Amino acid sequence: MIKKIQDERLKLENLKNIRTVFAIQTILLVSLWVYEAFIQGKGATGTPLTYVVLIPSIISALLNMRVSVENEDKPKSARSLFNSLTNIIILSIVVGIGSTLLLYVILGEGSLMDSLIMGGVFSLCIYGAFSYGYYVKKRHDEEEEE
Repeated sequence: MIKKIQDERLKLENLKNIRTVFAIQTILLVSLWVYEAFIQGKGATGTPLTYVVLIPSIISALLNMRVSVENEDKPKSARSLFNSLTNIIILSIVVGIGSTLLLYVILGEGSLMDSLIMGGVFSLCIYGAFSYGYYVKKRHDEEEEE
């Protein structure tokens, strides 16, 4: 039976080992994905490895956002562009419109609907990520005040 680690030094070392293994695993998965997608010609979405690479990356980024908020050293009077939902909504709309126009120019004349759909998806992704960060910061600030 494995005993629970009590020493903080060993816990930290164990977490560093897990981080190293995760980094190596990610590098190998991305290498395999690039090989299958581009060298074998299956395309970026033609392989399930796309999801194996993207989903853990997104989850890792969201989980790291919570840790970075906890370690953030900023004065209370500092105002950021992303400290209100109105600014986040405006940013996501601007990104959606910009990406729609850019994709329309890149994809060509007959693909306005495709460009609108992809621009909308980009807009929703930006809104979701920044809203999550906003709520994590807000909850952290409320916990600090208590």
